[in-house]
Amino acid sequence: MRLKRTSASILAAISRKLTMSLLEDNETPIGREKRDPEHLGSINAISLDDFDDPNFDPSAVIHDDESPYPEVRSAVANTDDPMVPSSTFRAWVVGIIWVVLMAGVNQLFLFRYPTVHISGFVPLLLTFPICKAWSHYSANVSLFGMSLNPGPFTIKEHVIITVMANVANESAYATHLIAVQRVFYNQHPNFVYQWLLVMSTQLIGFSIAGICKRSSSHHRL
Repeated sequence: MRLKRTSASILAAISRKLTMSLLEDNETPIGREKRDPEHLGSINAISLDDFDDPNFDPSAVIHDDESPYPEVRSAVANTDDPMVPSSTFRAWVVGIIWVVLMAGVNQLFLFRYPTVHISGFVPLLLTFPICKAWSHYSANVSLFGMSLNPGPFTIKEHVIITVMANVANESAYATHLIAVQRVFYNQHPNFVYQWLLVMSTQLIGFSIAGICKRSSSHHRL
């Protein structure tokens, strides 16, 4: 509720500022003489108070790589520890499971009504207890040269798993084309056509990135 009231007050203050600026631009000299300075001063004071952020720390030293908010500084470090494991067997297994699960469920319920959609917050929240239990109960053995339990669950592993899960959060747009062909045009393309259509549209971004990298590598600053 406090966040909603703060947002509403900020929007109201912005609206008042825009209204006053429009009046100042369009008013006549006679209207400018009839303005009440005390009334305008009270409006400006209210506007400044509405923009006051209680979470902002004015005594904090502002740096380019630090946030002025103490909550962000306490949760996000501005330095990197290269010794913290990131690309572990645990992260890849949990991330691939989330990719398959989210892509399958979201695609399955895409054409249903009401639609059931798994957002990116679900793997973000559930990954932490799952991987904490993995690090606590899993045996410290190696598989294909990778340790099944490299140690405590790290924030880098959490980020990798969340990124992998959010990639599969939305369904491919090309599936709509296949559905339209089946429903409205009575066309039933084979699996190879459907696979190539979906992969070509999904990988076009990587293709453009490769072309741009090849052309931009000759013009480095």
